[in-house]
Amino acid sequence: MSNSLAKKIAICTTTIFPIGTFLEEYCDNISSFGHLEKVHVYIAGDNKSPAGCKEAAEKISAKGLRTSFMSIQEQHDYLKRFADLIPIIPENSDNRRNVAYLRALEEGADIVISVDDDNFPLPGTDFAGEHMRIGRELTLPEAAGHEGWFNLCDLLEPRGGQAAKDANLYPRGFPYKYRCAETSMVSGASTGKIGINVGLWSRDPDTDAIGRLYARPHIEKADGREVLLGRGVRCPINTQNTALSREAMAAYYYVRMCESIKGMRLERFGDIFSGYFVQVCADAVGDRIRIGTPVADHRRNSHNLLVDLYNELAGIMILEDMASFLSAVSLPGDSYLSAYRALSRKLEAFAKEQEGFIWSSETKSYFAKICGYMRTWADVVDSLK
Repeated sequence: MSNSLAKKIAICTTTIFPIGTFLEEYCDNISSFGHLEKVHVYIAGDNKSPAGCKEAAEKISAKGLRTSFMSIQEQHDYLKRFADLIPIIPENSDNRRNVAYLRALEEGADIVISVDDDNFPLPGTDFAGEHMRIGRELTLPEAAGHEGWFNLCDLLEPRGGQAAKDANLYPRGFPYKYRCAETSMVSGASTGKIGINVGLWSRDPDTDAIGRLYARPHIEKADGREVLLGRGVRCPINTQNTALSREAMAAYYYVRMCESIKGMRLERFGDIFSGYFVQVCADAVGDRIRIGTPVADHRRNSHNLLVDLYNELAGIMILEDMASFLSAVSLPGDSYLSAYRALSRKLEAFAKEQEGFIWSSETKSYFAKICGYMRTWADVVDSLK
C-alpha cells in the first residue's frame, strides 16, 4: 500500500507471564493515538504461560484492540497446515513467537512489530505510529560506525551522565573484536526506503550479561537522534521493539537455539542471529534500517546474570568469527526471499569451512540444520502470497 496510514499493523510476542498490564498499557497507548482500527496484537503462549492470558486478551479485544492469544494446543492445531514448521519451532522457547509472526502475515499484516513481553510503550509516545515509518522514503544522518560496525547504544543516555557513557556500553551481540569508541560515528545525510525500524529502550538496555555484570547500566532516555544504518554497516537487531515490512519477514525466522555447543548451552542469540540475517538481506534489496524511535520502557523480567552469561558465551564466540562473514557476504537483490535463501546456502558453506575452538562438529551440524530451517521458513512465508 502506498499510504502507510492504511497499513495493517501486527504487534507480536510470546510470554510465560501474566499479560494483563502489558495489554492494558498497549491498548491505552494505541487508542490515545487513534490506531485501534489498524493494530492487531498476536501472542503465542507456551507451556508456562499462566492461566488467564486468553481472558486478558478477550478483555482487551472488547476494549477495541484486537488481541489473539494462542495457547500451545491452538498453535499445534494451527501449524498442522504448515507441517514442515512444527519441528523447527520448539516448545519452552521464545522461538514460539514465530507462530505469532506467521499468523500475522497470513491475516494480512503489512508491518510486523516484534516486542518482548517486558517492553512497554512510553506515555506520550505514539508507539505504533513511530513504527509506521516502514515503507517511507526518509533522509537522515547515516550511522557509519567503524570498520563496518555501529554501536546503537551511543544513542542512549545512561544514568551517571558522560562518565557512564564513556564506559562504552554495547548491545547484546556486538562482536568484541570491533568494540572501540569510533563505532559511534555518524556521518552526513543519506536517503532510502525503510524496510526495518529499530526502536530503542529506556531503563534497562539490551546489553549482554558481561556488560550487565560489570556496568549495571540504567538508561534515563534516548538522546533523540535517529539515523539510517549505513549500507554494509552492521549492528545487532533484537526482537525488542523492532518493526519489519511484510517483505522483510520472509527473512526473519527467529533462529532456533536450545543447542549444546562445546559443553555450553547456546541460548539468547536467536533474535541476534535473526537480526543480522535480515539486515544482510535488507542491504541486498536496497532497503534501509532506521534506528531511533519509538523508545520502549524495558521493565526487564528477573534474570540470573551468571546463567545468562553461560547461555550467551557460545553465541559470543561464534559471532567473533561470523562477523567478517556478515560484513562481506554478497546476495542477490531481487527480493528478500531470494536473498535469504542464498544467505542460508552461503552461511552453511561458511560454517562448514570454519576451524578453531568453537567450530566443533556439533557447531557445524547445528548451522547445517539452521540453514535448512531458514529455507523452510522462506518457503512457508512464500506460500502465503
